[in-house]
Amino acid sequence: MAVDLVDHISKFPAFQLHGGKDHFLVSGLVAWDLLRTPNQKDGKVSRSNNLLNLPQLSNISVLIIERNHYRGDNQFGIPYPSYFHPQFKNEITTWQDEVRRSKRTYLFSFVGGARHKGHCAEKYRSVVISQCNRTESCLLVLCKYWTSAWDAADEILGAMKRARFCLQPPGDTSTRRSIFDSILAGCVPVFFTELTAYSQYAWYIPERREDWSVLIGPDQLDRIEDVLSQIPEKKVKRMREVVIGMIPQVTYMHPNANSTEIGFRDAVDISLVELTKRVRKATKLELKKGKKILVKVVHLQTELIIYQIDINTATL
Repeated sequence: MAVDLVDHISKFPAFQLHGGKDHFLVSGLVAWDLLRTPNQKDGKVSRSNNLLNLPQLSNISVLIIERNHYRGDNQFGIPYPSYFHPQFKNEITTWQDEVRRSKRTYLFSFVGGARHKGHCAEKYRSVVISQCNRTESCLLVLCKYWTSAWDAADEILGAMKRARFCLQPPGDTSTRRSIFDSILAGCVPVFFTELTAYSQYAWYIPERREDWSVLIGPDQLDRIEDVLSQIPEKKVKRMREVVIGMIPQVTYMHPNANSTEIGFRDAVDISLVELTKRVRKATKLELKKGKKILVKVVHLQTELIIYQIDINTATL
């Protein structure tokens, strides 16, 4: 299917004109699922393929929930969809006020599950869960099955709204949807590796990481509570305010929302602005001013969409 898709798209004159530089692909999978040969598990073919290894796609921009750190020069991380999809401006401001007023009686929280022995994330998860179990300063919500994340929104966001910091250890891959849940809850995220967010979501996060997050180094892993408790309360409040201010830009607004009336750029708006900059630089063509970005859907497939930006009408 991946090869057929590329063969189909690469024959379009519009694609050939700039070698795909004015096209972008959107995927709800992590990059690793599109960089390996399909395999079988329990008699069923997995959803993985080698789409992003195909040379015809080397020039397109890939918007993906987790980019590959080593072969992802044309890949750009976009936020995982969370629970909040506002249609009106007052929904945003009301929610921001609510999380701002939340009583945060816990120093930190962790929402997630353990990993089996030998898993790449096992050391992080076991240390986090162990330390949470040893202190009353941590609110622990254990998830045994991945589906529970979709079925327990109130419990998950409720826990994050009651904590000042939300721990974000790696899971099955480097990133976690929980990063964006914690931002939505106004909870300062705590990372254990730079690969979880800093090298992923540059379009959406502040340049100064210390303004909105905490990075726990390997030498601090066994004393998480001590590290977090030493951060002055005034600084925590400043960080929380930055996080709350990030909510609009990592949110996907409701399909019926009017972007002009709602008054903010959501995750899609920001990606289109950045893509326009990239296309303009890559093609070295002047863009006409005063017109909206024209996006053409070239191909639609399950969890995969390819678009073209019309560089003759695009604007920032």
